Amino acid sequence: MSNLLIAEEESAVAESLADTARYIRNDLNITITKHAKEALKYIKINHYDLFLLGMEFKSCTGIELAKKIRETENHKLTPIFFIVSVPVKKFDISGMSCSDIKLLPEREIRKALEVFDGETEKDDDRKNHIVLYHKGHSYVINKGEIIYIESNKGSVFIHTINKEIEVPSYKFTMERLMAQLAEGFVRCHREYIVNTKYVEEFEGTDVIKLKNVGIALPIGRKYRDFFKK
Repeated sequence: MSNLLIAEEESAVAESLADTARYIRNDLNITITKHAKEALKYIKINHYDLFLLGMEFKSCTGIELAKKIRETENHKLTPIFFIVSVPVKKFDISGMSCSDIKLLPEREIRKALEVFDGETEKDDDRKNHIVLYHKGHSYVINKGEIIYIESNKGSVFIHTINKEIEVPSYKFTMERLMAQLAEGFVRCHREYIVNTKYVEEFEGTDVIKLKNVGIALPIGRKYRDFFKK
Protein backbone atom coordinates (compact mmCIF):
# COMPACT_ATOMS: atom_id res chain seq x y z
CA MET A 1 0.00 0.00 0.00
CA SER A 2 1.27 3.48 -0.91
CA ASN A 3 0.92 6.51 1.35
CA LEU A 4 -0.17 9.93 0.04
CA LEU A 5 -0.14 13.17 2.05
CA ILE A 6 -2.32 16.05 0.86
CA ALA A 7 -1.62 19.39 2.56
CA GLU A 8 -3.97 22.08 1.26
CA GLU A 9 -5.83 24.91 3.05
CA GLU A 10 -8.86 24.65 0.77
CA SER A 11 -10.72 21.62 2.11
CA ALA A 12 -12.85 21.25 -1.02
CA VAL A 13 -9.75 21.03 -3.23
CA ALA A 14 -8.07 18.55 -0.90
CA GLU A 15 -11.13 16.31 -0.67
CA SER A 16 -11.64 16.43 -4.43
CA LEU A 17 -8.06 15.33 -5.05
CA ALA A 18 -8.37 12.62 -2.43
CA ASP A 19 -11.53 11.29 -4.09
CA THR A 20 -9.77 11.27 -7.45
CA ALA A 21 -6.76 9.49 -5.97
CA ARG A 22 -8.98 6.83 -4.35
CA TYR A 23 -10.80 6.29 -7.64
CA ILE A 24 -7.53 5.87 -9.56
CA ARG A 25 -5.71 3.87 -6.90
CA ASN A 26 -7.79 1.93 -4.40
CA ASP A 27 -4.68 0.86 -2.50
CA LEU A 28 -3.72 4.41 -1.43
CA ASN A 29 -3.61 5.33 2.24
CA ILE A 30 -4.40 9.07 2.21
CA THR A 31 -3.70 11.66 4.92
CA ILE A 32 -5.26 15.14 4.57
CA THR A 33 -4.36 18.26 6.53
CA LYS A 34 -4.97 22.00 6.22
CA HIS A 35 -1.91 22.94 8.27
CA ALA A 36 1.78 22.89 7.37
CA LYS A 37 2.86 22.27 10.96
CA GLU A 38 0.53 19.28 11.18
CA ALA A 39 1.95 17.93 7.91
CA LEU A 40 5.46 18.05 9.41
CA LYS A 41 4.24 16.11 12.45
CA TYR A 42 2.80 13.42 10.19
CA ILE A 43 6.03 12.92 8.24
CA LYS A 44 7.98 12.39 11.46
CA ILE A 45 5.95 9.29 12.26
CA ASN A 46 4.97 8.02 8.77
CA HIS A 47 6.67 7.34 5.46
CA TYR A 48 4.96 8.87 2.42
CA ASP A 49 5.35 7.96 -1.25
CA LEU A 50 3.91 11.18 -2.67
CA PHE A 51 3.07 14.71 -1.46
CA LEU A 52 0.42 17.04 -2.87
CA LEU A 53 1.02 20.50 -1.41
CA GLY A 54 -0.87 23.77 -1.62
CA MET A 55 1.15 26.91 -2.24
CA GLU A 56 0.06 28.95 0.77
CA PHE A 57 -0.45 28.15 4.46
CA LYS A 58 -0.98 30.41 7.48
CA SER A 59 2.41 29.53 8.95
CA CYS A 60 4.52 29.31 5.76
CA THR A 61 4.46 28.91 2.00
CA GLY A 62 4.22 25.58 0.22
CA ILE A 63 7.81 26.00 -0.97
CA GLU A 64 9.00 26.43 2.62
CA LEU A 65 7.06 23.35 3.67
CA ALA A 66 8.63 21.35 0.82
CA LYS A 67 12.12 22.41 1.90
CA LYS A 68 11.41 21.18 5.43
CA ILE A 69 10.15 17.89 4.01
CA ARG A 70 13.38 17.56 2.05
CA GLU A 71 15.35 17.87 5.31
CA THR A 72 13.88 14.59 6.59
CA GLU A 73 16.01 11.54 5.86
CA ASN A 74 13.17 9.40 4.48
CA HIS A 75 11.79 12.00 2.06
CA LYS A 76 14.79 13.45 0.25
CA LEU A 77 13.72 11.82 -3.03
CA THR A 78 9.95 11.57 -2.60
CA PRO A 79 7.94 13.26 -5.40
CA ILE A 80 6.24 16.54 -4.47
CA PHE A 81 3.43 17.96 -6.61
CA PHE A 82 2.32 21.53 -5.89
CA ILE A 83 -1.33 22.45 -6.40
CA VAL A 84 -1.26 25.79 -8.22
CA SER A 85 -3.97 28.12 -9.49
CA VAL A 86 -1.75 31.07 -10.48
CA PRO A 87 1.05 31.39 -13.06
CA VAL A 88 3.93 29.07 -12.23
CA LYS A 89 6.56 31.79 -12.74
CA LYS A 90 5.40 33.46 -9.51
CA PHE A 91 7.00 30.68 -7.46
CA ASP A 92 10.72 30.11 -7.24
CA ILE A 93 11.70 26.46 -6.72
CA SER A 94 15.33 27.00 -7.71
CA GLY A 95 17.77 25.56 -5.19
CA MET A 96 15.49 22.62 -4.45
CA SER A 97 17.58 19.86 -5.96
CA CYS A 98 15.52 16.70 -5.75
CA SER A 99 14.20 13.81 -7.72
CA ASP A 100 10.74 15.08 -8.64
CA ILE A 101 9.16 18.48 -7.90
CA LYS A 102 6.38 19.74 -10.14
CA LEU A 103 4.10 22.78 -10.13
CA LEU A 104 0.80 21.57 -11.55
CA PRO A 105 -2.75 22.92 -11.93
CA GLU A 106 -5.34 20.71 -10.23
CA ARG A 107 -6.40 19.10 -13.52
CA GLU A 108 -2.79 18.16 -14.29
CA ILE A 109 -2.36 16.62 -10.85
CA ARG A 110 -5.26 14.33 -11.64
CA LYS A 111 -3.38 13.13 -14.74
CA ALA A 112 -0.19 12.71 -12.74
CA LEU A 113 -1.98 10.53 -10.21
CA GLU A 114 -3.04 8.22 -13.02
CA VAL A 115 0.56 7.40 -13.88
CA PHE A 116 1.95 7.46 -10.34
CA ASP A 117 3.10 3.93 -9.51
CA GLY A 118 3.82 4.47 -5.82
CA GLU A 119 7.31 3.04 -6.11
CA THR A 120 9.33 6.03 -4.94
CA GLU A 121 12.65 5.86 -3.19
CA LYS A 122 13.36 2.39 -4.49
CA ASP A 123 16.40 0.53 -3.28
CA ASP A 124 18.07 1.38 -6.59
CA ASP A 125 17.62 5.11 -5.88
CA ARG A 126 19.32 4.78 -2.53
CA LYS A 127 22.11 2.63 -3.93
CA ASN A 128 22.79 4.91 -6.87
CA HIS A 129 22.56 8.32 -5.19
CA ILE A 130 23.82 10.20 -2.18
CA VAL A 131 21.89 13.13 -0.76
CA LEU A 132 23.68 16.01 0.97
CA TYR A 133 21.65 18.73 2.69
CA HIS A 134 23.32 22.09 3.37
CA LYS A 135 21.97 25.64 3.83
CA GLY A 136 18.52 24.88 2.47
CA HIS A 137 19.76 22.91 -0.53
CA SER A 138 19.39 19.19 -1.09
CA TYR A 139 22.12 17.91 -3.40
CA VAL A 140 21.02 14.61 -4.96
CA ILE A 141 24.15 13.22 -6.59
CA ASN A 142 24.38 10.20 -8.86
CA LYS A 143 27.27 8.11 -7.53
CA GLY A 144 28.21 6.98 -11.01
CA GLU A 145 28.87 10.60 -12.03
CA ILE A 146 31.31 11.27 -9.18
CA ILE A 147 34.91 11.20 -10.43
CA TYR A 148 36.65 12.04 -7.18
CA ILE A 149 36.16 13.86 -3.88
CA GLU A 150 38.65 16.27 -2.39
CA SER A 151 38.97 17.63 1.16
CA ASN A 152 40.80 20.96 1.27
CA LYS A 153 40.89 23.99 3.61
CA GLY A 154 37.72 23.25 5.52
CA SER A 155 35.66 22.27 2.49
CA VAL A 156 34.84 19.08 0.64
CA PHE A 157 34.67 19.33 -3.16
CA ILE A 158 32.70 16.66 -5.00
CA HIS A 159 33.91 16.58 -8.60
CA THR A 160 31.38 15.02 -10.97
CA ILE A 161 31.32 14.71 -14.75
CA ASN A 162 29.04 17.77 -14.92
CA LYS A 163 29.84 20.04 -11.98
CA GLU A 164 31.65 20.63 -8.72
CA ILE A 165 29.76 20.74 -5.42
CA GLU A 166 31.27 22.34 -2.32
CA VAL A 167 30.13 21.48 1.22
CA PRO A 168 31.82 22.06 4.61
CA SER A 169 34.18 19.33 5.80
CA TYR A 170 33.06 19.65 9.44
CA LYS A 171 29.61 18.43 8.38
CA PHE A 172 30.60 16.00 5.63
CA THR A 173 33.76 14.20 6.65
CA MET A 174 35.60 11.89 4.29
CA GLU A 175 34.75 8.97 6.60
CA ARG A 176 31.05 9.80 6.45
CA LEU A 177 31.12 10.09 2.66
CA MET A 178 32.97 6.79 2.27
CA ALA A 179 30.28 5.10 4.35
CA GLN A 180 27.61 6.42 1.97
CA LEU A 181 29.53 5.64 -1.22
CA ALA A 182 30.79 2.16 -0.34
CA GLU A 183 31.38 -0.16 -3.33
CA GLY A 184 33.37 1.26 -6.25
CA PHE A 185 35.05 4.05 -4.27
CA VAL A 186 38.42 3.94 -2.51
CA ARG A 187 40.36 6.29 -0.29
CA CYS A 188 43.74 6.95 -1.88
CA HIS A 189 44.84 9.75 0.42
CA ARG A 190 43.53 11.49 3.52
CA GLU A 191 42.37 14.28 1.20
CA TYR A 192 41.01 12.19 -1.70
CA ILE A 193 38.39 9.56 -2.51
CA VAL A 194 38.30 8.20 -6.07
CA ASN A 195 35.70 6.38 -8.14
CA THR A 196 37.56 3.33 -9.45
CA LYS A 197 35.68 3.32 -12.76
CA TYR A 198 37.43 6.59 -13.66
CA VAL A 199 40.94 5.34 -12.86
CA GLU A 200 42.97 5.44 -16.06
CA GLU A 201 46.40 4.34 -14.85
CA PHE A 202 48.82 4.24 -11.94
CA GLU A 203 52.28 5.69 -11.82
CA GLY A 204 53.95 3.21 -9.51
CA THR A 205 52.34 3.30 -6.11
CA ASP A 206 52.49 7.07 -5.77
CA VAL A 207 50.07 8.61 -8.27
CA ILE A 208 46.65 7.90 -9.82
CA LYS A 209 45.62 9.32 -13.18
CA LEU A 210 41.88 9.71 -13.72
CA LYS A 211 39.82 9.87 -16.89
CA ASN A 212 38.26 13.27 -17.69
CA VAL A 213 40.50 15.00 -15.15
CA GLY A 214 43.59 16.97 -16.04
CA ILE A 215 45.39 16.31 -12.78
CA ALA A 216 47.02 13.33 -11.08
CA LEU A 217 46.10 12.45 -7.50
CA PRO A 218 48.63 11.30 -4.92
CA ILE A 219 48.42 7.95 -3.15
CA GLY A 220 49.09 8.40 0.55
CA ARG A 221 51.58 6.13 2.27
CA LYS A 222 48.83 4.76 4.51
CA TYR A 223 46.83 3.58 1.47
CA ARG A 224 49.58 2.17 -0.78
CA ASP A 225 49.16 -1.43 0.32
CA PHE A 226 45.63 -1.47 -1.15
CA PHE A 227 46.87 -0.34 -4.57
CA LYS A 228 49.63 -2.97 -4.64
CA LYS A 229 46.99 -5.70 -4.84
